[in-house]
Amino acid sequence: ILYVEDEIAHVLLTERTLEENLHQEFHLIHTEKVADALKLLDTEPDIDLVLSDLRLPDGTGLELLKKIRERKEPPAVVLVTGQGDQEVAVAALKAGAADYLVKQSDYLHRLPVVISNAIAQNRYLREQEALYRAEFKYQSLVEQIPAAVFLCEAPDAETTIYMSPRIELTGYTPDEWCTDPDIWIKTLHPEDRERIVERDRISEHAGSRFLEEYRFIRRDGKIIWIKEEARLIRDKAGVPLYWHGILFDITKEKESEAALQRQVKELAVLHSASLAASNALQFDELIEQVTNVIGNTLYPDNFGILLFDVESSTLRAHPSYRGTSRENLSILIPANKSITGKVALTAQSIRLGDVTKEPLYFEVTTGVQSELCVPILVRGQVIGVINTENKKCNAFSERDERLLTTIA
Repeated sequence: ILYVEDEIAHVLLTERTLEENLHQEFHLIHTEKVADALKLLDTEPDIDLVLSDLRLPDGTGLELLKKIRERKEPPAVVLVTGQGDQEVAVAALKAGAADYLVKQSDYLHRLPVVISNAIAQNRYLREQEALYRAEFKYQSLVEQIPAAVFLCEAPDAETTIYMSPRIELTGYTPDEWCTDPDIWIKTLHPEDRERIVERDRISEHAGSRFLEEYRFIRRDGKIIWIKEEARLIRDKAGVPLYWHGILFDITKEKESEAALQRQVKELAVLHSASLAASNALQFDELIEQVTNVIGNTLYPDNFGILLFDVESSTLRAHPSYRGTSRENLSILIPANKSITGKVALTAQSIRLGDVTKEPLYFEVTTGVQSELCVPILVRGQVIGVINTENKKCNAFSERDERLLTTIA
């Protein structure tokens, strides 16, 4: 405590009163002038409170207050005024003084309480300021990293306390994440939901690290890949405080990984098809080997070769055709009433993202949404078609078409 007072008697009385009534350890420093007080504050940064008389030899307590308030982390200031200075005391409160005392008969009895309250209030304000600065630095940091950072209540992690703006990678706003406790579960990809929810339950129950990769459905319906890592933060006593986590968009990495795996499969298929073409002794054997290799590796739902009879203008599925019933294998398909027939007649590939919009689609497998068909040419004549179908819309790309055209 720094006491700025030019009458030593008041200083001695104040020190004695505090020794008898202030229920905490203190050290009283005394100066008589404003200039000396400011110099002391430069060398003693740990001063918690300045107690100042209003009238001083080189200025006023109000002037001292204003200079103290200009400092980065100012201590609390309590002014001591004489009778008739109440208006100045009110001005001091407006300027930032923690409190004031009027020098009257009982002011020393009130002094310990006023000092304790002023110090407690100032320490609280300093802590709040430090907390605000820490939060600001944290927020500035997390908003710069290319991922979404979040905090959830412990232990069940159902309520989101904070979500960084980067969460807009999902198409949803931070406010939506904080107000809808079910948004995460609802937007998990159906094929990943059961697995991820179970892993989340285990992690919450054990308080262990959560680290998983899963697909997420954005607001616009686009599917992205998310890598999530979350840890349970505890206090010094081990009591759970909150879950701190981070969400990375790893869609590009997954696409690159899938593209590489696809390329490896395509090369394997082309190599196997080349070997089959070299080693097969009969045409049926070649078709069966190629169908099995491609069907097992790339197109397991529905894949095979249909042979084209020019004279009858019909197609019949080869017995090795995969993904349909034996009854369908025996059906003769008129060329003018099917997608495969159109490809045979025109010698042009057809790739459909939604077969329900195509009147010529001939259904042999229920639930099919996409179809890709390319002609097999020998000396410029179509002898058959390679056909594959899938139960997802837009399942085939130009890359699929180029591959099957190469194989054909």
